[in-house]
Amino acid sequence: MDKHIDILHRHIIKNGIAGLLPQNLTIELLELLDIEFNSEKISNGRSSTNLFPTCVALLCNQKIDISSDHRELKIEIKPSQYQSQIEMYSISLDLENLRRAKAITINENELPTLENIFDEKRNLNLNLNPNYLSGVKLEPK
Repeated sequence: MDKHIDILHRHIIKNGIAGLLPQNLTIELLELLDIEFNSEKISNGRSSTNLFPTCVALLCNQKIDISSDHRELKIEIKPSQYQSQIEMYSISLDLENLRRAKAITINENELPTLENIFDEKRNLNLNLNPNYLSGVKLEPK
């Protein structure tokens, strides 16, 4: 099994599908997903480890038994929904990175849940930490 997929598998066994919510990811998994997603965008959707699409697919199909080793697990997702779900997960990961960096604050009750992670109409109030951008000089082009 790929090293990164193995890390993901162990994390899911320990934490369940809810472990894939951005706020429940380890720093290592959050960084791996960020690197993979951004490299995927650069390489026209070709993923090196399939870590990112695996997380989205598992979140889409939350009733899957993940207690055993599923090396050949097949999941069907409607293509029309999949792109939207990938984008929503990516946004949630970006927001979690900003939250952990203390650039923004998000109320605990507004963090994504298994029920609303892909809801495009989910309301979210966040506060920008003014100190995060101190020292950043913005200049017009």
